[in-house]
Amino acid sequence: MYFLSAKGFDVRAIDMDKVLTRMSIGDVRDMFRRNGFERTLKTVLRYLVFDRSENRQLRRVLSEMKGRSFDWPVQRITIGNASDPGEWPEGRFRFIYSEDDFEHVPRDELDRLCATMA
Repeated sequence: MYFLSAKGFDVRAIDMDKVLTRMSIGDVRDMFRRNGFERTLKTVLRYLVFDRSENRQLRRVLSEMKGRSFDWPVQRITIGNASDPGEWPEGRFRFIYSEDDFEHVPRDELDRLCATMA
């Protein structure tokens, strides 16, 4: 999403968790209210151990590619369940990409998700 956004494409995303591009108490509090303790802990630990360093490197590369500072397009990320058609951003999509996600979708929701994508 970030690469395509840096290239100027109109990109949107949907994720069950708030994507952390920086750590703030407010973000963690909101995440806890929405997703509970376990998912919040997982997201915060992943951010501290992996994402913080990788985000710095990625932002540097994307800023160089754009020729100016790259701002994370977090306002383009819907927090929700992709298998619920009501949570998708409005509009038509020309391309849908998913990486390492379908194995997390409960089996009984896969048909609905595929129908929504179609």
